Amino acid sequence: MKAYRYRAATETTLSLFLVLVLLGGAAVWGVLPAWEQWSQRQVRSQQLAIDINRLQQRYDALYETKAALENRTGMLAERLDNPFDETTLAQWMRSAGAEEPRIVREGAGRFEIEAVFKSPADFFKLITALDDAPWFLSLEPFVEMHAVAPQRLKIRFRLAVLQAVGRTDRGE
Repeated sequence: MKAYRYRAATETTLSLFLVLVLLGGAAVWGVLPAWEQWSQRQVRSQQLAIDINRLQQRYDALYETKAALENRTGMLAERLDNPFDETTLAQWMRSAGAEEPRIVREGAGRFEIEAVFKSPADFFKLITALDDAPWFLSLEPFVEMHAVAPQRLKIRFRLAVLQAVGRTDRGE
């Protein structure tokens, strides 16, 4: 009877061990595919986070560019809408380095200007300042330079003033 008990205990232990191994194997086989899916989802989630970050950076850069363009467009529209008169142009030219500017109207929005400059460099400063003028000014190819005194040049040139269509003060 003792051997029977020993054998029964062994069979019970062995059966219990076998059931535990089978349950553990089934659990591993059942969990392994789910774990692989979770792992793949994690990798995909990280990749999406990287892509979202890149898209956000690109969006931010495009938004900054758009804001800069809107600002520039506003400034350009303001320059088109600024009222123009010859007195204000003469004052602006004095502030840009021209002495004694004399402005003669040649036609709609076109002016011939004669001014004295200390050097050609001062005239080139005026040309560079055209971009910052309160109007759209275009320098036409005609330029004449004459020395009138030591360190003085009389320069004659033509400017065109561009303004919005429909303005009444277009220099006409």
